[in-house]
Amino acid sequence: MVEVHGQVRRRAATLALLIIDLDWFKRINDQFGHPAGDTVLQSVAAVLQECTRSVDVVGRYGGHGGDEFLILAPDTDLAGARTLARRICAGITTVVANARSVHGAPVTITGLTASVGIAVPCPDDNHGPGELIRFADAALLHAKQSGRGLIRIATVPAASARES
Repeated sequence: MVEVHGQVRRRAATLALLIIDLDWFKRINDQFGHPAGDTVLQSVAAVLQECTRSVDVVGRYGGHGGDEFLILAPDTDLAGARTLARRICAGITTVVANARSVHGAPVTITGLTASVGIAVPCPDDNHGPGELIRFADAALLHAKQSGRGLIRIATVPAASARES
């Protein structure tokens, strides 16, 4: 992540970092088992690939249950990040995941939603990847606490505010 972040920052005027978290994902694993949850994650990953550009970096994130994804989007301002997040959330709501429960019964999982936290630093700021993740994660937490299925934007302090 650090190397990718550095490469992106060197060549991009703007940068957005999004953390996408599936709402109530633990319930899927608890009700149907982890193989069904894996099928859902694969379906969501396909939505993310459809919604992003070839220059965007998409991946699973964290050890918090495995239902979070991170997108590093170069040359993306706040408006572009919001548009991307809306497109992703809309795509996730259309997912139809056909899987098998832990007992072998066929199940169809629909009605998924996601919460998104976005961090977009000023182009001349030098926030490290850890800071950007922290800002986006705080926005994601705010989205979860506000009702889920929401997009929230992080307040990213300017470099001059950090130095004072």
